[in-house]
Amino acid sequence: MPRFAIDSLVGVLLFGLAIHVPVFATEPVFEDEATVILVEIPVRVIHRGASLSGLTVDDFVLYDRGRERPIATFRAIDSQADVPDADHRQREDARVSVPPIDSTFIDVDATRHHLFLFDLAYAGDGGHARAVEASRELVAAMAPGDSAAISFFSALRGFRVLVDFTSDQTSLDTGIDIVEALLHRDVSLAAEHGSSRTAESTRSSAPLATLDEIQAEAGILVRNDPWWPHKSVIRSFAAGLENIDTWAPDIAGQKHLILYSSGFPQRFLSGNWSADTLGALERAFGTLRRDSWAVQAINVTPRRRKGVESLFYLAVETGGESYENYNDVSEAVAKMLDKTRYTYLIGFYADELGTAGALHKIDVDLVDGPNGARVLHRRGYYAPEPQVENPPRIERSDS
Repeated sequence: MPRFAIDSLVGVLLFGLAIHVPVFATEPVFEDEATVILVEIPVRVIHRGASLSGLTVDDFVLYDRGRERPIATFRAIDSQADVPDADHRQREDARVSVPPIDSTFIDVDATRHHLFLFDLAYAGDGGHARAVEASRELVAAMAPGDSAAISFFSALRGFRVLVDFTSDQTSLDTGIDIVEALLHRDVSLAAEHGSSRTAESTRSSAPLATLDEIQAEAGILVRNDPWWPHKSVIRSFAAGLENIDTWAPDIAGQKHLILYSSGFPQRFLSGNWSADTLGALERAFGTLRRDSWAVQAINVTPRRRKGVESLFYLAVETGGESYENYNDVSEAVAKMLDKTRYTYLIGFYADELGTAGALHKIDVDLVDGPNGARVLHRRGYYAPEPQVENPPRIERSDS
């Protein structure tokens, strides 16, 4: 039976089973405590360029650190379904309460949340012009419960949010209008759109681009200089990704960071100071994995091939994919939506967690799958920090 190994997107449910500790102990005690967690892994199976539907729990086998684990929970999710089927919304464990189906029900696990990131440091303006239109189309097609945010990265300003996560299409269109003004280097138009943002779309916790920063960025003539300290710029890019969990920690559902870029040449990840640069990227990957963000990297200048390896690197480390050979960015976005439509939420109980914060590798194989099928998920899950509770109880948290 062929098996197709993969990497993992992870959501974790914690509960502690106290051993040799009184039920109502008031002092923190960890050395005599055994912790078990329910790890839930969003998994996608890609076949012939689209995500594969119709699979069941019997089609998968799961390994935690090389040891096969029984699958405890299983759920099939169609992110484009108007109202989910009852059978697909039921999980095998009784802890989940399933509301009655009605026309207003929004399946949280099926909602999609897109963080649009326009990389102004490593992409040409012409490619981004096509990305602007693709983003408008995706925003217009958002389903109830979906949300999006608009952001950019530049060498001088780093990672900046123009419009924070919202379902309001007018606010999102304003954010895209700002990006378009930046590309045209139209300072007055950028200022006009920047000042029209609503309070709802500009949460104070986000690294929000101020009006002065928007105007300054619009006035830049050269955004990609070969004499830049590129490794420092890449570390700034990584720091922006690493900090996502500080301003967007409460988003539930499927999370995709849509990176419009041409990528940075791999040579900047070697030589002097490369260890610092790679370390910064690995910390960013850690945040994205813990918070279940998948990078969908779209090469906006397909004729430029120098940075495609870095786009693949960013995507595969987070359970996403890179889209490299699309002259039409809208076609790449449509292909991304096809590949992320069907998700299988697979859960198992993990123990013997070891050091808090340690990454535990997961492999999920497809049993008797069609030839050429690929299974995608993130690399693993992180052992949680010890939790101090009085009576043991079940709590939900993200990993």
